[in-house]
Amino acid sequence: PTLLELVTLSDSLCRQRDRGERASEAKTRFFATASHDLRQPLTARSYNAATGQALAQRDEDETLALVGEGIWRAFAGSRGLLDSLLEVSQLDAGTGEVDRQEVDVTAMLWPIRETLLPMAQARVLDLHGPQDPSGVAVARTDPDLLRRILQNLVGNAIKFTDSGWVSLETVAEEGGSPGQVVVRVSDTGPGIPVPDQEHVFEEF
Repeated sequence: PTLLELVTLSDSLCRQRDRGERASEAKTRFFATASHDLRQPLTARSYNAATGQALAQRDEDETLALVGEGIWRAFAGSRGLLDSLLEVSQLDAGTGEVDRQEVDVTAMLWPIRETLLPMAQARVLDLHGPQDPSGVAVARTDPDLLRRILQNLVGNAIKFTDSGWVSLETVAEEGGSPGQVVVRVSDTGPGIPVPDQEHVFEEF
């Protein structure tokens, strides 16, 4: 190629790079704004759910209690999704912070299982996991980020498993590094086709 062709190609690549960076910045701003603005109506819904549950308890109304519980679960799921979007936008922008601390991972798994158990029961699935939160498997990590990752993994496992079980557990990996905590999410679902596995984390 001639020098002129090389210069033209370089200019074209620079323009494409600039467009890609602007698109990425726009996406980050959109997710941050959307997740922030949608928190207000979700917060209002949480008040409605709490009021419904209080009325159900006062009047001993089982039907209203079930409705209130369903609203609360929907709120928790929506709030978790928005939190995830906000975290992704912060990481994209380079402003996300990781708060590492000593965390008992086993104790964390127990409430995750309790939270997602109704979702598993609705799909007639067994959700295996620690029944007792007293086990100790300590790791240094950000508890909020780890909790959200595990909730997303288990939630997806439940969503895409038609029958059988989903399991959330800490395991001892043979030959693992000292002090390493391994958390395993497994299920009897169809799995991810091999050609698609390499693309799972592309957006992250």
